[in-house]
Amino acid sequence: MTQYNKSFIDVFFNEDESALSEKPAVYLNFNIPPLAFVLEQLDAGVSLYEIGENLKSYSKTGSYRVILKKHVERADHIYEYFTKKHTLRRLKNEFISPYMLAIDELADNKYHVREDHIPILVTLPRTYEQNTQLEGLFKTHTSYAETTVQPFEEPVEYIKTVKIVNKSSAENHYFWKTKSNNLLRIRCKVNDVSNSAWRHLTKQRNVKFNTVWCYPQRVTGYEFVLLEPGSDLEVDAV
Repeated sequence: MTQYNKSFIDVFFNEDESALSEKPAVYLNFNIPPLAFVLEQLDAGVSLYEIGENLKSYSKTGSYRVILKKHVERADHIYEYFTKKHTLRRLKNEFISPYMLAIDELADNKYHVREDHIPILVTLPRTYEQNTQLEGLFKTHTSYAETTVQPFEEPVEYIKTVKIVNKSSAENHYFWKTKSNNLLRIRCKVNDVSNSAWRHLTKQRNVKFNTVWCYPQRVTGYEFVLLEPGSDLEVDAV
């Protein structure tokens, strides 16, 4: 892999100020909604890197292209989601990162895109899917109230697996529900061999977790606390 390719791909997985160039901004102009173009390409199975390069090429040619209504509507929905989310954060006087500001700029100038924002644009559907899946879980479960590390021994029910790609890593997050309607999370790198064992356990739906150390963890970007067991975790049939 060339150094250029490596640098470009690295940016895809760094959702912070490192994703934004300090060089003078270069803008690309489009005659179609570029996020809708991204969604079309994703549906066709095109890789993130290729989509980014295709966007740059298309901005230069400006040739006519038909974009399906469903992709345009989906793009508008994704932008609306992030706009509302960031507005709410501002109303609560919460931190707005350079990454969030970049998304706001993409939403405000849909046809006029900074070139160094292309990686953020390309990964925006993935970020949206991750966020909405997590938020769906948080709405139906209770944030853990305790702040101390405690032993944990009780049956749990498997709820869902969410793949989280962030900051040059990709993990499978396995979510389990406790008897108090809290969430317990198991995290595994996507290429870790332990995933096969966890996938098998999720098919059992109900198992018993036993650990001396269970840690309250606040989910990054959310006011929601869940549990994560220590490395001494034992899993038994119910």
